[in-house]
Amino acid sequence: TLRRTRKRKGQSDPAKPASQPAIALPRLTCDYRSPQTVWKQDEQWIVLQVSAPDVTRYDLKVDMDSVLLQFIQQDDGYRYLLAANLFGPVDPQRTEHSIRGLKIVVRLAKLVPTISWPTLLNHTGKLPWLSNALADGDRSDSESITEGENRWKSVQRFESSQPSSSLSEEEDNASENEEAMEDDIFY
Repeated sequence: TLRRTRKRKGQSDPAKPASQPAIALPRLTCDYRSPQTVWKQDEQWIVLQVSAPDVTRYDLKVDMDSVLLQFIQQDDGYRYLLAANLFGPVDPQRTEHSIRGLKIVVRLAKLVPTISWPTLLNHTGKLPWLSNALADGDRSDSESITEGENRWKSVQRFESSQPSSSLSEEEDNASENEEAMEDDIFY
């Protein structure tokens, strides 16, 4: 018959070897940084604008559902990595990329055009280095043109409701004096 006994505090189990004290491991650091990235879309394309000042060379690999972009910033020597599992499929054969000013611009052709992606990544969390151009206040061309026309109409309405005068106060007073003299002479 097996009988269970209660273990007292501080008493070690003879079947288990004595455990070693915990070793403090050094904190892990990543060799890469995530570059600031802004993305936008239209019916055919997903456009990534990756901040990369002082970069002349980069490595880009595009698969049907992922993007891998690596570069080294020349002035500080930091290595940057953009590894993204995309929300939807893209056509890697039609990918276009270039350095434009302080950014690397990557244009990814949607495999299923006209479907709007709610997010760039197949990821649920908010990433501090990634933002949507429309969420940042940039608007599509048609919206900004319409708003500009509306602003112009309100300016025109404001101007038409105010009495307009192109004369300065001195010229205005002089013309009133001339009118008064004409009234005295002719009437």
